[in-house]
Amino acid sequence: MNSDPNPAVADLADRKLHTLIVTVNGVPQAAPGLLAWIEHLVDWELNRRRGLDFPLQPPDAAIPREEDAISLDAAVMLRALFAQDDRVEARGATALLDAMVSLLTGGEHRLARCHAAPRDPASRQAAIADCKRS
Repeated sequence: MNSDPNPAVADLADRKLHTLIVTVNGVPQAAPGLLAWIEHLVDWELNRRRGLDFPLQPPDAAIPREEDAISLDAAVMLRALFAQDDRVEARGATALLDAMVSLLTGGEHRLARCHAAPRDPASRQAAIADCKRS
């Protein structure tokens, strides 16, 4: 699994990137560092397309160490949300979130099976906890 989000974000159309920002802004702010980094990544890509070049910061520039676990949980839940969407445009966001989860887990995508996490909160939490133990 590639842990570089650049190819995945480059594959998303501008409209999809804006949708990702709206989605991120609409979820509970339990992992503000992760959400800020996702916004940075999307802004970086949108600006890159317009010829504005600035360095893409790594996730740890926005995610404090004490938010590591909640950020991973949030990335997995966002990925599960997009994976449940059968529309073609959701696949690009799923690929991007795959890369983010891989990046947050040090490149080891041990959470791959979480893409089908159940919709009900109790079952979803159990599935995520199970994935994190593996």
